[in-house]
Amino acid sequence: MDTGFSICNYEVFGHYNKIRGRKDEIKFTSKYKLKKRIYIIIILEIFLIFFNFNNVYATKNSNKQNNIDFVYVLEAIFGDFPQYLSNLWVTLPNGTWKDMQVSYKYSELLAEGEEGKNNQYTKVSSNLEVEEKKKKRTKVIGNDEEKFSKNTEIPVTSVDLYTMAAGKVPAFDINILTGQKDTTLHPKDSFWTTVRNIIASIIHMIIYLCMGILIITLIWHGVNVVRSTLTPLEQSKHKTGLAVFGKSLLKLIGSVIIMAICIYSSRMFFDYINIENSMEFPIRVIVKGDAGYSFKTTLTGYCKYMSQIANPDLLVNRCIYTFGYCFLAIVNLAMSIIMFLRVIFVMLFSAVGPIIATANAFNNNKVFSLTFKNWVIIYVCLSFIQTFIALIYTAILSIGL
Repeated sequence: MDTGFSICNYEVFGHYNKIRGRKDEIKFTSKYKLKKRIYIIIILEIFLIFFNFNNVYATKNSNKQNNIDFVYVLEAIFGDFPQYLSNLWVTLPNGTWKDMQVSYKYSELLAEGEEGKNNQYTKVSSNLEVEEKKKKRTKVIGNDEEKFSKNTEIPVTSVDLYTMAAGKVPAFDINILTGQKDTTLHPKDSFWTTVRNIIASIIHMIIYLCMGILIITLIWHGVNVVRSTLTPLEQSKHKTGLAVFGKSLLKLIGSVIIMAICIYSSRMFFDYINIENSMEFPIRVIVKGDAGYSFKTTLTGYCKYMSQIANPDLLVNRCIYTFGYCFLAIVNLAMSIIMFLRVIFVMLFSAVGPIIATANAFNNNKVFSLTFKNWVIIYVCLSFIQTFIALIYTAILSIGL
């Protein structure tokens, strides 16, 4: 009986496990199919977004006569789209969606008032003789083969490695301690300026509060040192407290000095390597022939402009410049995200530094798992990312132009 019961029990449970296994298999298959469908939908959505994006560009650009060839699609998806997103860092902090397109016509940049304000970057000119005499960082292009004209759009890469390195993007400015006195870079009615001023006020309050706490500890330890009712051991503890107070005060003052040095040393470095304190791009491009104008641009903008070569016989040249433009546009987008995160971390560390210095007065050497030494290293490294990019970009310009 026991043997028969065991066989029966085995068959029942075996059958149950088979059914359960099939259910699990059905669930797994259903989940897999559902995920697969979701991925397909996402891919189709991305494709439709890019297709619509390309159609807008194709309709706008009359030089290509609404024909989207492979090179142009590649440029629109991997070049214009990332650069379009990068330019948002200039427009969105000002509370507007304007001026984030990648290129403009010559006539649009020459327009007066608000419509032509992007000419502050390009400084377009039709006086080629005068501009050609300025040989510093000048590139002369334009011949019958390339077929540039007045309708060839001029790129405006307002967020580029150069503008980020030279401190010309308001959203990436880490000078949050002295206020925004430069109304050209930080308009008073800008949303981002208001946010920065609020954060600067909070950091100032933290510094003053830390100073107040240290003064209270000084009074406390000083009073207890001279009290005759305390034992020599207790007085010795308060004397040690005064010594620790001195170190904390030096660290607090040092933290403010370090922040100030990191902010102002960048500007001094830019003056040393001759980065102009204006919104103009560094490279002057002179376009001869039918175009007959010149404009200022960056390396990204130069590759973008050269990718508009209209002669099909120069397809190889166009492809080379298109790939270069796409690469630089993606780098610009990646670096813009890094630079914005840098601003956020600098803001946080500007508030944490004085707190770490003050906590040292209470024999607490770490705040948020950070010592004062670690704070100094991280803050300096974050501050000099911009200087490092400026050094590399200047070296590239010096070698290439």
